[in-house]
Amino acid sequence: PRSFEWDTYTHSRHSTSAGAFRDLVDVTRQALAKYSTNVWEKMNASVTAGDVDGFKQNAQEMQDLIADVETILYTVPTFLMGTWTTAAASWGHGNASLAALMEQNAIWQVTFWSYMDESYGPVLPGLADYATKQWAGLMSQYHAKKWSIYTTHQLTALTSNTSFNTTAFYESLDSWFTPWIAQAAFTDIPHGDTYEVAAQLFDKYAPLINP
Repeated sequence: PRSFEWDTYTHSRHSTSAGAFRDLVDVTRQALAKYSTNVWEKMNASVTAGDVDGFKQNAQEMQDLIADVETILYTVPTFLMGTWTTAAASWGHGNASLAALMEQNAIWQVTFWSYMDESYGPVLPGLADYATKQWAGLMSQYHAKKWSIYTTHQLTALTSNTSFNTTAFYESLDSWFTPWIAQAAFTDIPHGDTYEVAAQLFDKYAPLINP
């Protein structure tokens, strides 16, 4: 969205309806998601230039951006990963084992989608992130962690002047993801003032999006 429209949404406090809160979160999420493309391009430029310090700075900016997006997502139930997993668990109808299975399948669907696809090799995911979501809880526990793993492997390549090891990267993802999903848990309780958080994020990112 244009910065003026985002500004109008953010600072007007025009409504206290659930729909208005949801729309403000979605507009803010969209603005920051689009800005993330700029950060990704800077990361790629640093890799191409062999600029280790620049890459580290850009990678940290991506992590900060993910964390900021999550703060606005946490303010409404619609954008909580816990809302999704709680709804899935309810299909267990009081059966704890079935509820746990439903909840884990719900997590699979918005992350790796399915088990590792052996047709690609033992460690390469087939439909990973096919149905990915930008939801609070998932941002910090899943997306941020994947970016961290990528950053570690890319820095290894940069500092050793070697090519990015895709196989090693996927092996690291697999080693992390399998134990993570077995214990992953998410809250379905929102927190934070939507307008206040959106205003803070607008003041921080609007000058970067439209300098």
